[in-house]
Amino acid sequence: MASYAAALVAAIRAKLKADAGVASLVKARVYDEVPRDARGNVSTDIALPYVSIGPVGGSPYREDDAKGWTVRIRLYAASTDFGRAEAWGVIAAVTSALDGLGPAGLDLGADFTLCAPLLETASGDVINPLAPKEAFADFETTIFPKG
Repeated sequence: MASYAAALVAAIRAKLKADAGVASLVKARVYDEVPRDARGNVSTDIALPYVSIGPVGGSPYREDDAKGWTVRIRLYAASTDFGRAEAWGVIAAVTSALDGLGPAGLDLGADFTLCAPLLETASGDVINPLAPKEAFADFETTIFPKG
């Protein structure tokens, strides 16, 4: 059995890669981890903009006799364009593709299912003068094992 976190990450990557609005901005550049060079540094050859999946965390959730997890996940959009518009435009497309999805819209595979819609809970940006600009969106849902 895969972990709930791995199932959610795989489902979100597949959904974003298939979404026309996201794909028009980043093509297939939706990463679980940003590609790295042989030294382990973020590759300087990576095309921008892109979407990457940040931290995933969960806490136990119990309902009657069933045990699941309340899960939080952060997604980043990175850009080197002047200003913040491109990064925010990509994260807006990500939010449009994901916010409000339920079990029918986000298939977690054979082992898990969403029991609450995936909802955006926060967004913002990260500006470091020595790195690409990033906008982020945080999402939350509840996941239960199937069966």
